[in-house]
Amino acid sequence: MIPIVRYGTYKPLQQEDLLPVAEQDRAAKVTARLEKEWAVELRGQRRPSLNRALYRTHRRAFYVTGLLLFMEYALMLAKPVVLRYLLSWLKGTVASEAEVGATRHWRYGLGIALGLAGLDFMQTMIHHRVFFLTIRVG
Repeated sequence: MIPIVRYGTYKPLQQEDLLPVAEQDRAAKVTARLEKEWAVELRGQRRPSLNRALYRTHRRAFYVTGLLLFMEYALMLAKPVVLRYLLSWLKGTVASEAEVGATRHWRYGLGIALGLAGLDFMQTMIHHRVFFLTIRVG
Protein backbone atom coordinates (compact mmCIF):
# COMPACT_ATOMS: atom_id res chain seq x y z
CA MET A 1 0.00 0.00 0.00
CA ILE A 2 2.79 2.44 0.87
CA PRO A 3 4.51 2.28 -2.58
CA ILE A 4 1.32 3.29 -4.38
CA VAL A 5 0.81 6.18 -1.96
CA ARG A 6 4.36 7.34 -2.58
CA TYR A 7 3.87 6.99 -6.33
CA GLY A 8 0.66 9.03 -6.10
CA THR A 9 2.47 11.92 -4.44
CA TYR A 10 4.60 12.43 -7.57
CA LYS A 11 1.92 12.18 -10.22
CA PRO A 12 -1.83 11.56 -10.31
CA LEU A 13 -2.66 7.85 -10.34
CA GLN A 14 -4.15 6.37 -13.48
CA GLN A 15 -6.23 3.20 -13.85
CA GLU A 16 -3.22 1.21 -15.08
CA ASP A 17 -1.28 2.13 -11.90
CA LEU A 18 -3.77 0.28 -9.69
CA LEU A 19 -3.95 -3.45 -9.02
CA PRO A 20 -6.60 -5.37 -10.95
CA VAL A 21 -9.92 -6.13 -9.27
CA ALA A 22 -10.34 -9.72 -8.05
CA GLU A 23 -12.22 -11.93 -10.51
CA GLN A 24 -15.16 -12.60 -8.15
CA ASP A 25 -15.51 -8.85 -7.49
CA ARG A 26 -15.75 -7.75 -11.11
CA ALA A 27 -18.94 -5.84 -11.83
CA ALA A 28 -19.90 -8.11 -14.72
CA LYS A 29 -19.74 -11.26 -12.57
CA VAL A 30 -21.60 -9.78 -9.61
CA THR A 31 -24.23 -8.24 -11.88
CA ALA A 32 -24.75 -11.53 -13.74
CA ARG A 33 -25.27 -13.40 -10.45
CA LEU A 34 -27.72 -10.78 -9.19
CA GLU A 35 -29.63 -10.72 -12.49
CA LYS A 36 -29.94 -14.52 -12.35
CA GLU A 37 -31.39 -14.34 -8.84
CA TRP A 38 -33.65 -11.46 -9.85
CA ALA A 39 -35.01 -13.56 -12.73
CA VAL A 40 -35.83 -16.29 -10.18
CA GLU A 41 -37.69 -13.69 -8.12
CA LEU A 42 -39.71 -12.54 -11.13
CA ARG A 43 -40.73 -16.13 -11.96
CA GLY A 44 -41.69 -16.93 -8.37
CA GLN A 45 -45.19 -17.06 -6.96
CA ARG A 46 -44.51 -14.37 -4.36
CA ARG A 47 -44.11 -10.67 -4.93
CA PRO A 48 -40.55 -10.00 -6.23
CA SER A 49 -38.12 -8.84 -3.57
CA LEU A 50 -34.73 -7.31 -4.24
CA ASN A 51 -33.71 -8.16 -0.66
CA ARG A 52 -34.28 -11.87 -1.27
CA ALA A 53 -32.34 -11.71 -4.55
CA LEU A 54 -29.44 -9.92 -2.84
CA TYR A 55 -29.51 -12.44 0.00
CA ARG A 56 -29.31 -15.41 -2.38
CA THR A 57 -26.53 -13.70 -4.35
CA HIS A 58 -24.34 -13.10 -1.28
CA ARG A 59 -25.64 -15.83 1.05
CA ARG A 60 -22.23 -17.37 1.78
CA ALA A 61 -20.67 -14.00 2.67
CA PHE A 62 -23.60 -13.23 4.99
CA TYR A 63 -23.21 -16.49 6.88
CA VAL A 64 -19.43 -16.22 7.14
CA THR A 65 -19.74 -12.63 8.36
CA GLY A 66 -22.42 -13.64 10.87
CA LEU A 67 -20.23 -16.44 12.24
CA LEU A 68 -17.24 -14.11 12.52
CA LEU A 69 -19.36 -11.47 14.26
CA PHE A 70 -20.57 -14.07 16.75
CA MET A 71 -16.95 -15.00 17.47
CA GLU A 72 -15.96 -11.34 17.81
CA TYR A 73 -18.75 -10.62 20.28
CA ALA A 74 -17.92 -13.74 22.27
CA LEU A 75 -14.33 -12.50 22.55
CA MET A 76 -15.56 -9.06 23.55
CA LEU A 77 -17.55 -10.68 26.36
CA ALA A 78 -14.67 -12.90 27.45
CA LYS A 79 -12.15 -10.06 27.80
CA PRO A 80 -13.73 -8.45 30.90
CA VAL A 81 -13.95 -11.85 32.59
CA VAL A 82 -10.25 -12.50 32.01
CA LEU A 83 -9.48 -8.93 33.08
CA ARG A 84 -11.31 -9.62 36.35
CA TYR A 85 -8.98 -12.56 37.02
CA LEU A 86 -5.96 -10.42 36.21
CA LEU A 87 -7.09 -7.66 38.57
CA SER A 88 -7.81 -10.21 41.30
CA TRP A 89 -4.32 -11.58 40.86
CA LEU A 90 -2.82 -8.08 41.03
CA LYS A 91 -4.78 -7.28 44.19
CA GLY A 92 -3.65 -10.54 45.73
CA THR A 93 -7.08 -12.00 46.32
CA VAL A 94 -6.21 -15.20 44.46
CA ALA A 95 -3.66 -17.71 45.72
CA SER A 96 -0.72 -15.94 47.33
CA GLU A 97 2.98 -16.61 46.71
CA ALA A 98 3.29 -18.33 50.07
CA GLU A 99 0.56 -20.82 49.20
CA VAL A 100 1.68 -21.82 45.69
CA GLY A 101 5.28 -20.63 45.43
CA ALA A 102 6.69 -17.57 43.70
CA THR A 103 7.35 -19.23 40.32
CA ARG A 104 3.87 -20.63 39.94
CA HIS A 105 2.37 -17.39 41.20
CA TRP A 106 4.10 -15.30 38.52
CA ARG A 107 3.33 -17.84 35.82
CA TYR A 108 -0.35 -17.59 36.72
CA GLY A 109 -0.33 -13.81 36.37
CA LEU A 110 1.72 -13.90 33.19
CA GLY A 111 -0.61 -16.53 31.72
CA ILE A 112 -3.65 -14.38 32.41
CA ALA A 113 -1.97 -11.30 30.93
CA LEU A 114 -0.91 -13.20 27.80
CA GLY A 115 -4.39 -14.70 27.52
CA LEU A 116 -5.91 -11.24 27.65
CA ALA A 117 -3.48 -10.01 24.99
CA GLY A 118 -4.32 -13.06 22.85
CA LEU A 119 -8.05 -12.41 23.15
CA ASP A 120 -7.51 -8.81 22.14
CA PHE A 121 -5.37 -9.83 19.16
CA MET A 122 -7.93 -12.40 17.96
CA GLN A 123 -10.75 -9.90 18.32
CA THR A 124 -8.81 -7.35 16.29
CA MET A 125 -8.05 -9.84 13.51
CA ILE A 126 -11.68 -10.98 13.32
CA HIS A 127 -12.93 -7.39 13.38
CA HIS A 128 -10.79 -6.43 10.39
CA ARG A 129 -11.88 -9.50 8.42
CA VAL A 130 -15.54 -8.68 9.12
CA PHE A 131 -14.96 -5.10 8.03
CA PHE A 132 -13.37 -6.30 4.77
CA LEU A 133 -16.22 -8.73 4.05
CA THR A 134 -18.95 -6.16 4.73
CA ILE A 135 -17.26 -3.55 2.56
CA ARG A 136 -16.73 -6.13 -0.20
CA VAL A 137 -20.40 -7.18 -0.30
CA GLY A 138 -21.66 -3.65 0.16
